Amino acid sequence: MAVIIKKMSVDQWINIPDNPRQRDTVRHAKSAKRTHLATLEDAHGVVFAAITNGEVTYKLDGHTRAYLWENGELDIPRGKLLVVCFNADTEAEAKRLYQMFDNEDAKEGVTDRVSGACREAGLALASPLLRGYRFTLAMQCASGSPKLPRREYEYVRIWESELKELDSWDLSRGIHTSLVALALVLIANGKKEKAMQFFTSFDNDEGIKDSRGNDGVQALTIHSIARKSKDQNTGWDNITDFFERAYTCFAYYDSGRRLKSGPRRTSRDTFAKAVKTLRKRTQDKIVPANK
Repeated sequence: MAVIIKKMSVDQWINIPDNPRQRDTVRHAKSAKRTHLATLEDAHGVVFAAITNGEVTYKLDGHTRAYLWENGELDIPRGKLLVVCFNADTEAEAKRLYQMFDNEDAKEGVTDRVSGACREAGLALASPLLRGYRFTLAMQCASGSPKLPRREYEYVRIWESELKELDSWDLSRGIHTSLVALALVLIANGKKEKAMQFFTSFDNDEGIKDSRGNDGVQALTIHSIARKSKDQNTGWDNITDFFERAYTCFAYYDSGRRLKSGPRRTSRDTFAKAVKTLRKRTQDKIVPANK
């Protein structure tokens, strides 16, 4: 792979388009300016970029520095920046290079990858529930595939429309992972209107208890409190257990029935009908996740 070194002013660098997979720069900048960017270093004057037909097309790193330089929050290096350029004939190649050459990406975690995946998809999440990008486990639970690490770009791709719909409900950040997963599944299976009513009522603590028992919302509220008190909210087995019991609560709410005891599990196979699974990778081929 040929490497070309270009010189560029800080203003010119700021105007180079961000990589399509760049994570939440503003959020990352808050900590970066207190840690590895707090003091101007010679290394800050070296950045990486993708180049196509001699033209610099995308940043590969230096997004955070560009943001802080533009906003006057970081000392500007003297002289020109050294831009180390790698050839990228397509946008897909620029995305791949981003994950290889982004120096700041060395500390990139799950949340950063989800943020980058949403940015790539053009998905702007604003609700308290989703804007922190902490819903990887929820997507895994919704897909029924817990052991496929570092696949956030694919998970966001297959759940993109459901995430957009769920974000529009403007739920609070207190909704458990299992319930986020259930909401995604219900949206995917054509239950979005009733699901929105159910989760909005749950979020607002509007469950009903009468002589017939608890409606689905109240049953879920009681069950959620009980799980928390017993420390049954973490670990894959607990997440899937809660997911399937929460569906039982929704089913009762949907049908107008009442529960007089705790919700039993309903197998995901009976209600998660939409195919939203990833595929396992092997060195030689790709095989379905359920093989």
